[in-house]
Amino acid sequence: MPIIKSAKKALRVSQRKNQVNQPYREKLRNLIKDLNQQPDKKKLPLVFSTLDRAAKKNIIHKKTADRLKARLTKKTKSSTPAKTPKSSTSSRGRSASG
Repeated sequence: MPIIKSAKKALRVSQRKNQVNQPYREKLRNLIKDLNQQPDKKKLPLVFSTLDRAAKKNIIHKKTADRLKARLTKKTKSSTPAKTPKSSTSSRGRSASG
């Protein structure tokens, strides 16, 4: 326990901020866990906005939010099968007459 008066106040402030920030952290943790277990592109906007809000309120660092967004995007892209584009080699650089 702190002995100095300013340290006591700092402890009170820290505990108060912890109580305020805890629901945001839990929500964020649960959203990320759900997205990791079942990757879905439809869930990404909700997770991204929650990450951005948490970074804006200094619950997590901005670069941490960016890193998590990049990893989640990569994971959702790898889990869904990519559509192969049709190759159009017939009209590349050739005229119609041959």
